Amino acid sequence: MEPFNPVLPYVAIDLRIIATRHLLLPITIHHLNLLFLLDTGASATCIDLQTAETLRLTLEKNTELLTSATGTETEGFTEAVADQLQIGSICIKQQPVAVLNLQHINQRLEQMAGVQVQGILGADVLLALQAVIDFEQAKLYLKER
Repeated sequence: MEPFNPVLPYVAIDLRIIATRHLLLPITIHHLNLLFLLDTGASATCIDLQTAETLRLTLEKNTELLTSATGTETEGFTEAVADQLQIGSICIKQQPVAVLNLQHINQRLEQMAGVQVQGILGADVLLALQAVIDFEQAKLYLKER
């Protein structure tokens, strides 16, 4: 199979495939370098509660429903807005993020692959940036706005 060859202006982001076959990528929020899990089945981008507190994000209650590909639903979650979320050279301003306790995910990732994440990059951002995932090359391509 040929690697993705973008016709439009796309930015290539290196992905890290870990032992659990999850895809990880670096993301910067408010000048803090973080590690996020890429999840096409997550309806929204999420950040760990402890990381949100470290970043001093303003937390607000939301009554909407979050869903995941596993059928997990979270009703009545906390959300915040990241003033600046950076993925490679792409900077997203005022990005809403769900704030969740990712301890259960991190316990499993630590046990299986020796890593922890500070957030999850979800379909909201992936769709907005017309994401293309090249598994063979371990690259995420995002369309520049």
